[in-house]
Amino acid sequence: MSLRVYNTLTQKKEEFEPVTPGKVGIYLCGPTVYKPSHIGHAVGPIIFDAVKRYLSFRGYDVTWVVNITDVEDKIIEEAARQGCTAMELAERVTKNYLDAMAALHITGIDEMPKASEYIGAIIEFVQRLIDKGAAYVSGGDVYFDVTADPDYGKLTRRSIEDQEGQRELQSGEKRHPGDFALWKEAKPEEPDEVKFDSPWGQGRPGWHIECSVMSTRILGDTFDIHGGGMDLKFPHHENEIAQSETATGQRFAKYWMHNGLTRFNTKKVSKSDPAMQAALLEMTLSNLLENYSGELLRYFVLSTHYRRPIEYSPEEI
Repeated sequence: MSLRVYNTLTQKKEEFEPVTPGKVGIYLCGPTVYKPSHIGHAVGPIIFDAVKRYLSFRGYDVTWVVNITDVEDKIIEEAARQGCTAMELAERVTKNYLDAMAALHITGIDEMPKASEYIGAIIEFVQRLIDKGAAYVSGGDVYFDVTADPDYGKLTRRSIEDQEGQRELQSGEKRHPGDFALWKEAKPEEPDEVKFDSPWGQGRPGWHIECSVMSTRILGDTFDIHGGGMDLKFPHHENEIAQSETATGQRFAKYWMHNGLTRFNTKKVSKSDPAMQAALLEMTLSNLLENYSGELLRYFVLSTHYRRPIEYSPEEI
């Protein structure tokens, strides 16, 4: 019996034919480790753990990669608020995440690369895009030129013109409003631990380039399945495709699978409202796993179609 999957890129079901017969490579965008994981962070891993189990059952040799984003602006900002280093915060939150994955019986992850471990490879990748004329240096920043990719926007059906006004220009540093950062210049007030040496000065990678490098370094320039939440389609996955395919000249991921997002059934109040704060605390995985079994939470996530939203509430649990 043939296997078919819904491909977000083509917006239709397709016969599943791996790049290498008998083998499947899957990359799932993992967490940015700046705050404790909540129920929404478990949705993708639970779904793709089930996907890997099924593909393995069908006889495929599956390699599943889930990254850890431990170099990012939110981590720096949260660490400053907590009075700790960015790496200390990232390590603490990563442990919280891994403990939750174990409690949820997510056993299929083969590799969990950290962005901080791939800085050298990221610099090489950015330089390749500069050499191709698809990226440019502006001050200490490096931007991807979206006009260099004639297919830019193919995942979400957006034209380059649609990018106008989507993101703020930064003092005229970009050539086009849709251009996005591959490398960010370090600010004087930022801690040294998040400043990495590069040909363009000290700085750190942009979010999108981290995933392109980690996925292709482990799974190859073209791999089978790229997964993630619906909220990542634009700009994250769109930008991953553009920079990866421009750099390699090959298709990035063959099939794109996007899972539905978690909707929190809480009253519409500000995040600073005490009621909302209490509700958010209740939804952290650590809290939920103290009160419910991992099997129950897995069943809750898998009880609806993977592309549909999941309505979370204590009543639903």
